[in-house]
Amino acid sequence: MTSNPFRSSLYIVLVFISCSLYAVEFTFEAVADPYSLSWEEEPPKGTNFFASRLRTTTHFYALSPQKNQSVITLKSLRNGETQSITWNGKLFAWSFYGESVWLLESNTLTAVDPISFAIKQSLPFPISIKKWSDIVIEKDRLYLLSDAKVLALSLPNFQQIAEYEIPQGKAQRMLRGPNGNLYIISTFWGAILRELDPKTMEWKKSISAKTHHHDLMKATDIADGLLPIFDLENKKSFSLYLFGDQFLKVSNGLSLSKSKEMLRISPKKTKLSAVLNIKAKQNVSAQTIRILLPPKQTYSQEIIEESLLYPGKIEEDEDGNRVLFITMPALTKDQVWEKEIWTADLYRYQVRFKPSYSFPISEISFPSHLNEYIKDHPTYDLNHEQVLAKKIELFDNDFVIYLKNVYAYAVGMPYAKGKFDPAPLVIQKYKGGCTEHSYVQIALLRAAGIPARLVWNFLPWNGATEFELNHKFVEVWFPNYGWIPLEPLAPPRKNPGDTDARHLVWARLATPYHPLIHGGDRLVSPESAKAQKQMQTNVRFRLVEAENEEGEPISNFRNGVKEDSEDRRVE
Repeated sequence: MTSNPFRSSLYIVLVFISCSLYAVEFTFEAVADPYSLSWEEEPPKGTNFFASRLRTTTHFYALSPQKNQSVITLKSLRNGETQSITWNGKLFAWSFYGESVWLLESNTLTAVDPISFAIKQSLPFPISIKKWSDIVIEKDRLYLLSDAKVLALSLPNFQQIAEYEIPQGKAQRMLRGPNGNLYIISTFWGAILRELDPKTMEWKKSISAKTHHHDLMKATDIADGLLPIFDLENKKSFSLYLFGDQFLKVSNGLSLSKSKEMLRISPKKTKLSAVLNIKAKQNVSAQTIRILLPPKQTYSQEIIEESLLYPGKIEEDEDGNRVLFITMPALTKDQVWEKEIWTADLYRYQVRFKPSYSFPISEISFPSHLNEYIKDHPTYDLNHEQVLAKKIELFDNDFVIYLKNVYAYAVGMPYAKGKFDPAPLVIQKYKGGCTEHSYVQIALLRAAGIPARLVWNFLPWNGATEFELNHKFVEVWFPNYGWIPLEPLAPPRKNPGDTDARHLVWARLATPYHPLIHGGDRLVSPESAKAQKQMQTNVRFRLVEAENEEGEPISNFRNGVKEDSEDRRVE
C-alpha cells in the first residue's frame, strides 16, 4: 500500500520532558490520530455491519448495498468533504491496491479509479460469491476470506495457491497488515485479531484490542501502526495503536518514548494539596520538618504546576526524589499547628513497555552512581541460600528472559497480609504483601547484578480524597532506557514495565528506609529522632481527580485493593 501522506504532517507531535542530570531523559512523542474525522451527515442507509470499510491514501469509503446496485460514500481524509457514487451491480468485496479500487461482484473483479470510479480493468472471477467476503490484493495474489478459510489465489489467473484453516471457527473480517501479513477478526473471539503470515503459511500471535469487538467490524487496513475505525452509525472515527501485543486507543495523552519502547496511555489529571498537622506532646522549640513530595517527572507521572504555600525549601537528589524542608514555630504542650503547605497539578499515566533488544546479563553495564542499587542489605540478604537457589532456578543469561522470569514468579505469589519479612523468608513461605513481593524481586535482581530499587507510593482507589503511603513496588534498571516498573499486583500483570495502576510515587530507594525520614513508612518527620518523640507529625495529602482535555470527567479506573477469600490483588 502507498505510504500514508499524513504521517509527516500529523502523525507525530513532539513533547519534550527533561529529568535530572543523572537520570535518563524521558522524551515522549504524542501519537496523533490522522483518521479522526468529523461526522455531521447521516450514515448511508442500509450500511452492512459486516461489509468492510475501505481506506485509500486520501479517502474513506462506506458501502450501502441496494437490490441491484451499490451506493458508495467517499469521505476525504484531508478536508472531510463527502461525495456519493452509485455502482450498477451488487458488490461482495473490495480492496485498494496499486492506485486502484478493486470491486468484486459475483463473478467479476473490476479495477476502478479511486475517485471517479471509471473502469480500468475487468477480470472474470472463477469463484461464485453470494455474500460479503473480504479480499486483500497484493502484487501477485488475492486473498479471499471465506467463512472458516482464507484462500490464496494467483493473479491474474486466480489459480488457488494455498488454503488456510481459521482456528476456532469462522471469521467475518480480514485486514491488510504490515509486512504483507493478514489480520483476521471474528465476533466469536471478542476483541482479538489473529495474525496470518501467508508466506510461511503460519498463524502468528493473537493481538488484543482495547475496544469493543463490534468496533473491529468497522476497521480498515493497518498502516503506520494505526488501525483506523470508522463508526458511521455513531458518527465517530478513531484509531487504535499497535504496541507489543495490544491495540490501544489513540487519545489525548497517548505518547511514545523517544526510544519507542515505552508507551503512556489513559492520563488522569490530578490535583494534590498537602496539609501539615503537628501536635506537641510537650513544649518543643522551633523545628525543621521534612516532607516527601512526588518527583517532578517519571515515565508515569508529570507535575505540570506546583506552588509552595508556606515558606520552605525543596531539595532534589540525583534520582529525582524530593524533600520539602520547612520550619515550624515553637509549640507548648498539646498545642496544634496546622498549615496547608503545598499544592500541585499533575498527570498520571498507565504505561506499557516493549523492549526492542536484549543482551547477556554478564555484559550488563550501568552508570556508576547506580552502584547503590546492587548493594546487599539485611532485608534482601543476597547471599542467603534461599535467594541463591531461587535465582539459579529462574536464571537465564538473557537479560529480558530473566527479568520476565523474576516478574512472573512475583505475579504468581499469593497475597497475604505482610509483616515486612526479609526476602529469604518470603521465598520460603511463598506469600506476602506488596512489601514482600518487592523485597523478593529486588533480591533476585540484585543477586544477578541488576540494579533494582524500592518505590514508596500511594495507589488511589475510587473516591479516595486523603491518603498516606499504602503500597510499594519495584523499579528495575533497563540499560539504554532507564527505570521501568515491576508491579505484580496491578493489571495487566503480563510483562515487566506494564501497569495500569497510575501510582502516586513519593520516593525511589536503595534500601527499605528513607535516609531523611524517621520512623519507617512515613511521608513526614522532624529533623531529629529526639524531636520525633516530642510531637505527633502528620501530613495529609488531598487528591481531586480533574477533567480531561475535552472537559469530560475522567473515568475512574478502580485501583483499590480488593479482598478475596483466597487472594488479594490491586485492581
